[in-house]
Amino acid sequence: MNKLTNLTLAAALGLAASAANAAVVTYTDRAAFEAALAGETTDTLGDIAQGYTRSIDRGDYTLDGNTYGCVLGGCYDNSAAGFDYPGYLWFYRGGQTFTFDTAVVGFGFDYAQPGSFSGARLRVGGERASAPSGFFGVIFDTAQIEIDMRITGGRSPYLIADNFTYAEELYAPVPLPASLPSLALGLGALGWAARRKKRA
Repeated sequence: MNKLTNLTLAAALGLAASAANAAVVTYTDRAAFEAALAGETTDTLGDIAQGYTRSIDRGDYTLDGNTYGCVLGGCYDNSAAGFDYPGYLWFYRGGQTFTFDTAVVGFGFDYAQPGSFSGARLRVGGERASAPSGFFGVIFDTAQIEIDMRITGGRSPYLIADNFTYAEELYAPVPLPASLPSLALGLGALGWAARRKKRA
């Protein structure tokens, strides 16, 4: 009975350590983000419609919120930031919601502040981007059907975005290696208890 108790305790310690180390991880490097995902999809927005909309159905997901499709013009020259026509989105102050048909564990995209606008701050799934432009990706601790995006700050908080990347699976749980020392400690305690019992 005592051996079973020790084994149960060691397993519980290992599982608790694994659950405690699961966390939301943010990325500013697209290559590192994509390396963590398994079977990711990237929506390059090549077929979006020009103009203002409040809802866009992209097949795997729906985007709700004030959005402008930049296809033929009307969005300033943003080529210096890597945004060329056709196909990127202009987001307005407030919130947008991405609703996926199947829950995703990772979501990210390229973004910048359009034209001469500045001061906008970006949050995705509650996580804040640290830079005013670049790439921002989030790997969540649980799969998400809805992901909120918020744009705040500045007198004209606008953002442009493209290359929306998402995946339903990861190559490995995030972050698995952090739980290994706790598991080793639990197994060591189990071995020590068994050896101590044998001597007695």
